[in-house]
Amino acid sequence: MELLDKGISKGVSLYRKLQLSIVEKSSGTSCEVLNESGFYDVGYMTSRVERAKNELRSVSVRISAERELSDTSKSGEMRLKELSDKKESLIFEIAFLGSNNIKNLDDCLNMIEGRGYAFASCIEALKKYRDGDRSKAFFELESYHRSKGDVKDHFLVNKIYGLLLVENGREDEAVRYLTIALQLLPDDKESLAALKRCYGIQKHSAKERVVSEVMELLG
Repeated sequence: MELLDKGISKGVSLYRKLQLSIVEKSSGTSCEVLNESGFYDVGYMTSRVERAKNELRSVSVRISAERELSDTSKSGEMRLKELSDKKESLIFEIAFLGSNNIKNLDDCLNMIEGRGYAFASCIEALKKYRDGDRSKAFFELESYHRSKGDVKDHFLVNKIYGLLLVENGREDEAVRYLTIALQLLPDDKESLAALKRCYGIQKHSAKERVVSEVMELLG
């Protein structure tokens, strides 16, 4: 029964992805952006975070071992630098992926705060949204997008920015970010509802109807 349920769930997810691709063929969203976006669910994100955490623990042990050796040769220094760079990369990966869950924002920000990552401002913005300060959240997300561009592989940043664009009457722009969010996590009913609203306001009845069908499929 469990295998059957998983098969049905996968089929439904693929259908939703297909439907969204059809919707976006004639929209302002770049096909390149959609193709570059990953396609994952909460379980996939969680497993990636756990793998990165395990690798981080292993790398940290190796760094400690290298430091104990006190190898001051060029090759020793190079090994230590490579391990340190790997550790930094893993720390960012964990914070980036983990911050897709609003419950993890504080821990994720603590991980990368003071390390010079511009993405930290996105997590700050998400925290402000979570805490009800929508105007500051919108200002910070908009500032980031203007200076750094899209965050293509982050579900929550695209979702929240899309929702805030809708709240500020900028539905044309919101479609892009809501679609990226849904390419990453097709199960999100709030993003689907916001996308449907955008198409309704834009008088795109065919697109609105397709999103409605996807929402009905979700139940």
